[in-house]
Amino acid sequence: MAATQDSSPKANGHSWISLIGAAVLSEANDIKRPIDSLAAELGMELSLLHRFRAGDVSEDIAMAIVKAISDRYPVALSDLWIERDDTCQGVRFCTSSESEMSRRVLTRRDRTGNRSDYYEYRDTAMSRLGPFRPEWIKQLRVVTDNDEYNPDVAMNNGHFMIQTTFIIGPVNFYYCDSQGTRHCVPCSTGSSNFITPFIPHSFTCRGEGEDAIIIAVTYGGAVRRALRDFARLDHGAISEMAGDARDIKGLRRSVIQRYLRQECMSEEDLAVRLPEGRREQLLEGEAASPGELELMADCLHVRVSDLMVTHMLPSDEVVVTHAEQTHKELREVRNFDGQIAYRIATLARSRHHPALKSFDFEVTDAARPGPDMVCSLHEYVYNFGRSPVEIEWGYEHPTSGSENSGQLRILSPGDSCYVRPLVRHRFSNVAGDDLGGNPAVASTLNGSSQSPSACALNGSSHPAGASSVNGSGSKPRVCNLEGRRLYIVRVPGKLSDEALAEFATFQVKGRKRAGHEHMQWYD
Repeated sequence: MAATQDSSPKANGHSWISLIGAAVLSEANDIKRPIDSLAAELGMELSLLHRFRAGDVSEDIAMAIVKAISDRYPVALSDLWIERDDTCQGVRFCTSSESEMSRRVLTRRDRTGNRSDYYEYRDTAMSRLGPFRPEWIKQLRVVTDNDEYNPDVAMNNGHFMIQTTFIIGPVNFYYCDSQGTRHCVPCSTGSSNFITPFIPHSFTCRGEGEDAIIIAVTYGGAVRRALRDFARLDHGAISEMAGDARDIKGLRRSVIQRYLRQECMSEEDLAVRLPEGRREQLLEGEAASPGELELMADCLHVRVSDLMVTHMLPSDEVVVTHAEQTHKELREVRNFDGQIAYRIATLARSRHHPALKSFDFEVTDAARPGPDMVCSLHEYVYNFGRSPVEIEWGYEHPTSGSENSGQLRILSPGDSCYVRPLVRHRFSNVAGDDLGGNPAVASTLNGSSQSPSACALNGSSHPAGASSVNGSGSKPRVCNLEGRRLYIVRVPGKLSDEALAEFATFQVKGRKRAGHEHMQWYD
């Protein structure tokens, strides 16, 4: 990325190196090595490992210790090493000018078979802590119809990452479903979509002389987090174990078979415990009643929810929404005084990825500041409106009694940011903003008037007049909307619902040791 930002020296009060030291102590506990035994077996001074745990060694020494442990014991490097925090107290920014510095143009074949410009890509806010790779993409291929088989449309091959997209301007969206049928969906500002991995798709500009832009947020889900196992294990066996969500009976069969194998049970072992007359049907994937689900779950020693599956319909592979429908169901979030601070339109969703959340988010005049927001998901924010928005974070909750005012930062049009899970933040109307997208206002706000407490992360401020999502100084046309409009996407990381459900079972007094191990497993 173009943006360069100072790393946060501490995370939750702990130095970065000490977090790695805590991970090493946790693994030492797991392989039942007291710290003195670990030092002796590695041929290291015990005092060195104590300094390591305290965070009092260099990065090179920390890496050497971690590498020695991984070489000596069956422990993966990735289980020991923790990436450096590249955020400022959990938030990372990318200005529109920094985004423009990453500009690159890619070509694809046209109807003549020759290659010509197709997309202009620009990076936006990303963090090594987050699972997504959001891009600003301008459609350079212009079409004059909505023909899904237009020979100027160059489909991709699909990709591994899950994608959700926000549309700015006259964009045509094309995709090819699992049956091989191609579709063309004319979109405009405020449209959005969800695209299942490996679905071929493409975007074009529908109209000469118009700006057609998408904000494409791709991210890795549970499969991405398990990619090392997918790389090592047989794909055919994995597919058999997983089943196909498009075949609901087959999916149920695959789930039952998976749990039978884990329990070293045969179909007969399960069948004899099921009601007569239903045994064959249930084993073949027929829908079970609530009572039958409880009986099978008890036999397989799993939760009832583990046996419940969701059928993937053809309409689930790609989901498209348009502003005229989403804005009919706006949700309003009010301040304590009852005034509307935020208006939120729900964008494309997938019931197969329930933790994916995306919003068309308006910050109103009454947001001074707006209500707090905090959740367990990674968050991406892009300002596609014509007016700047202030984001505040790092402050204490009002009930804490702390006077810490936190950090303030202006998100001008075209700016973006990443927000780490569990970071409390809020958006505000910028003082003096007249909702006209006045370039002079935006320029002033990103200069000397910015809060002196804000982290100095991005170097120089916006040049005067940089008020368009189309790049520094370019004339705003259909792409910018009046007001303070944010595209917000939230996606899960490793702090998933499954991880939280497991953590909920941990002994309460010991929970603080998870990720911050500070003692051996015995005295």
